Amino acid sequence: MKLTDESKMPFGKYKDEKMINVPASYLMWLYDTGKCNSDVKEYIKDNLDVIKKQSGIKQTSIVKSPGKLVVTKNGERGRTYNSKGIINGKLPVYLEIDKFKYQETAILCDPTTLQIIGFID
Repeated sequence: MKLTDESKMPFGKYKDEKMINVPASYLMWLYDTGKCNSDVKEYIKDNLDVIKKQSGIKQTSIVKSPGKLVVTKNGERGRTYNSKGIINGKLPVYLEIDKFKYQETAILCDPTTLQIIGFID
């Protein structure tokens, strides 16, 4: 079932709230952690630009710093920095917003779930 802004959130902390009223930060958390069903994931993808703006995710241009280009288990492209180490067994990944533009804040990903698609020297 395709969700709209007027549809009710089907599960979780905001169950039965209209999707438009579910906090953007919660939707991004669900999306980034993969804890959403296919309907919610599709709704988030359809509204990703607006949700990112509402959640306060900022974008930054690519920094000439060595790292890897990766794809997350959710299929999102991002980059790592060699200077940033593993944090509690997770690797910081800065998701791509636009070509060569990345979020200012990272999500933490299990390194074994990342697909390396390139290198930045």
